[in-house]
Amino acid sequence: MKKSPEELYKERVVRLTAAINLKTPDRVPIEPSVSGTPGFVARYGGVTVQELMYNYAKHAEIVEKLMEAFPEWDSIGALVIWPAPAFDATGQVLYKLPGRELSPDVSFQFVEECHMEVEEYDLLIENPTEFLVTKYFPRIFKEEWEKGPTRAKIAMMKGIFANIDHSAFWDEKLKKWEEDFGMPIAGGGMTKAPFDVLSDTLRGMRELSLDLYRRPEKVVEACEALVPYCVMYAELPHTLRGKDESARNGLKPQVFMPLHRGCVPFMSMKQFETFYWPTLKEVIHRLAADGFICRPFAEGDWTMNMKFWREVPKGKVVLHIDLADIFKAKELVGDNVCLQGNVPATLLELGTPRQVEEYCKKLIDIVGEGGGFFMDGAVGIPDGAKLENVVAMTRFTAKYGVYRR
Repeated sequence: MKKSPEELYKERVVRLTAAINLKTPDRVPIEPSVSGTPGFVARYGGVTVQELMYNYAKHAEIVEKLMEAFPEWDSIGALVIWPAPAFDATGQVLYKLPGRELSPDVSFQFVEECHMEVEEYDLLIENPTEFLVTKYFPRIFKEEWEKGPTRAKIAMMKGIFANIDHSAFWDEKLKKWEEDFGMPIAGGGMTKAPFDVLSDTLRGMRELSLDLYRRPEKVVEACEALVPYCVMYAELPHTLRGKDESARNGLKPQVFMPLHRGCVPFMSMKQFETFYWPTLKEVIHRLAADGFICRPFAEGDWTMNMKFWREVPKGKVVLHIDLADIFKAKELVGDNVCLQGNVPATLLELGTPRQVEEYCKKLIDIVGEGGGFFMDGAVGIPDGAKLENVVAMTRFTAKYGVYRR
């Protein structure tokens, strides 16, 4: 008999929660990340990436078609949907968007520049809020600020209302997906490592790399000053809707954490231990103490740094593996954090369904042993993934990934 959405929801929550808690569920959970790289969703729906980013209703409609086509999916990971209309309203300069600066059929691009002068370290350390309002915002919303304070205030208000519309629309959709499809999505919060905020958001990689040698003590102090802001930013969506609403039927609220500069080749192990890890660990511990599950995406190769994940609270972290050796990760930290991934993007885009199944079998046999594993692509489902390969990953895992008791 066909299960009701309520039955499916409860079944999926039990499965996901067991894996997060490093226990053995009935089968390996399947949680494809389909929003961070929107090209696959756009191609599946027959629209451009531009339409996907600007037309929320169309975006949701396509995701619903995917849920109908893949009933084996237990959740949709990293549901980070950028509010393109709000970007337009504020005149932001951080991203190039499809159909605006880029072709309508390509993904957005982050524009890395220096938005913080070296002389402003003390202001950031002493009063991060004052720095953001008086220095940072005028630089990233440059076009509107240069047209005068009145124009800037109008632009900011338009951006705020656009963000409110964005949040309200997707909050309603998440409830609908739970009720109509039995699909749990406990995400919504997002944050970054304090070092990444300083590096790729404020100073830029070039300037920050020099700072590590010229003013290391300021880098450490700035990262420490940013810790409470990273925690607050992560918890804000759940605070606004209420944590109980974000954790219906037992699935704890979760926070997506893309990690950018902590891996090879951006810094040495000594630099990682000094500048990157202490404040990231502090953010994770604070979020875990507040009842959140942290979902760090270890972009790049974190094999060298893998041992540090033993220092986070057990059963409170789902670590998404990109290029790191996931089999080594299982050996080193698989009894402390749940692992997610890592079907290679090259395999999903260029391989055959048979090759995908063979890799998934290896993941299930080794990384899935004893639980604590989510099946997903290394970078989620990449823009150019073949549909038949996504089908192979999904169907094979649902069939073969059953735990024999």
